[in-house]
Amino acid sequence: FGRILEATMAQGDRQSAEQLTVIQQELLEETEIGKQIQAQMAESQKAMEDLQNAAKEGLDRETLLNLFVNAPSPIYISTLIGMVRQGMDYEFFGLLSKRIEAAADEDEKSQLTELRDALLDATKKIDEQMQIEMDAAKETLEKVLSEPTIEAGLQTHGAGINELFVEAVHSALEEA
Repeated sequence: FGRILEATMAQGDRQSAEQLTVIQQELLEETEIGKQIQAQMAESQKAMEDLQNAAKEGLDRETLLNLFVNAPSPIYISTLIGMVRQGMDYEFFGLLSKRIEAAADEDEKSQLTELRDALLDATKKIDEQMQIEMDAAKETLEKVLSEPTIEAGLQTHGAGINELFVEAVHSALEEA
């Protein structure tokens, strides 16, 4: 629906865009799926706000761990993971493991263990995806460099140039 709205706006058809916006809002408010989407957006927004507030007060791994432990929903957790993957390092998981060991009862220990397993799985998937994207960027760099000139390579393979491509160039320079 968003793509249709964007295309309508790009064509300069304001009247249709306004009508589509009204329909979209009605769908969000009146359908079960729309209500679910709104609830998910609210959870994601809350996660972002909580993270911003924590950052203002001095975000550290302990505070980050508390955000995950006290998370109200999987959407909240998913949003946090997407925003703070870099902070979910060995030290972070060490803190979580210590909290599991210090858990007062088996129920709390079980919940924290499930959280750790879910976070480890999510970070593994993110890291795998990042590796795939970095490999593609390195492949694009190799293609660019295999052309007769760099300019020709950039023109031919310019669609594959992104931040990871720049990172691949930087990495290749360091290796050289």
